[in-house]
Amino acid sequence: MTFSSTGIRNREAGGYKMDGNLTLLGITKPIELDVKFRGIVPKDPFGNTKAV
Repeated sequence: MTFSSTGIRNREAGGYKMDGNLTLLGITKPIELDVKFRGIVPKDPFGNTKAV
């Protein structure tokens, strides 16, 4: 399973809508996800900065 984001947009009620393509067992379909930005985590155990 893979997800590839194609865009993000503000929602009027707060939060965001993330558009993208979800591939499962070789079949790809466009999907829309409800997401919220909660901040930045300084560093994970691998040294990467993450948005949550």
